[in-house]
Parts: sequence; C-alpha cells; structure tokens
Amino acid sequence: MAAAAAALVIAGCQRLTPPSAFETCWGRVEDRNLENGEWSVRVTQSRQAALHDHVITCVVTKDSEIYVNDLLRPIDAVQVGDDVQVVLYAEAAGPERYVVSTAQVRKDLPPPPLPKLAGQ
Repeated sequence: MAAAAAALVIAGCQRLTPPSAFETCWGRVEDRNLENGEWSVRVTQSRQAALHDHVITCVVTKDSEIYVNDLLRPIDAVQVGDDVQVVLYAEAAGPERYVVSTAQVRKDLPPPPLPKLAGQ
C-alpha cells in the first residue's frame, strides 16, 4: 500500500510538458525594418548569458502585441533608441531570429497642456 501511494506521489510530481521556450529580454532597439517587420535589439539583460550585449533580430508578426506606455500600438510606434522588454521565442528554421510574442516600451510623455483659466 505504501509503495502504491509513493508511486502516485512521484508520478504526480513529474513535469508533463517541457519548460517554456519563451525568453524575456531587455534591451535597446538599434535598428528597425518596418517592411520586414524586424527590429535589431541589443540585449542588456536576459536569463541566457549568451545573449547579453549581443544584437538579436526580433521578428514582429501579426500575432505580436506591442505596448507603449500600456497602450496597444502598431510596430511603427517603436523607434530606434527605445528601451524595450520583449517576450520572445527562437524561430524554428532559418538564421537565428526571435519571434516577438509581446513587447513593452516606456516613453516619457509630454507634459499635459495647462488648463484654461476663467477670463482667458
């Protein structure tokens, strides 16, 4: 009986699916090609030490979600020089490129206009 219970516990603790192939990276956009839907990003932080300080090609697809200051935006809202956090995965075939699942960009907003005062 104890052996059966131990087998159930061991079987219940096994990973049923492989770990996620997604990677989160932080970096700066160094170049962009809007026609091909690509950004070149210099990675400043990642769990993969091999990516640190390397420029990677990030492919933005129709399924990619791009957020600038928490608003869903098109690919052209991201500019060269923007700091970006991307969740991506390695493209299965071809040269080493990464497909963007989501991208987050923070930009300084211009100050709001001054309110109009009575009599102005």
